[in-house]
Amino acid sequence: MSDLETRISQWFDSISEMTPENVEARRDVELVITKLDDGQVRVADVGPTGAVVVHEWVRKAILLLFRLRGLEKSEVGPSNTWTDWS
Repeated sequence: MSDLETRISQWFDSISEMTPENVEARRDVELVITKLDDGQVRVADVGPTGAVVVHEWVRKAILLLFRLRGLEKSEVGPSNTWTDWS
């Protein structure tokens, strides 16, 4: 397990305490998201037997992203309200 994987797992263990102000956790999560965007990592792969293998540390980073970016409400039309990260 790489250092980044270990840190993501440790951050995830305290997900209930995560806020956008946690700069170190946010830096690690943003790095994983950048690696996803660049195609360097994947959330899941098809293994040699054809079964889907989920990379849990990447999944955890995505879930942490919602805590670390924060949410903000946006009005869309007269009766629709959307919540999006800032």
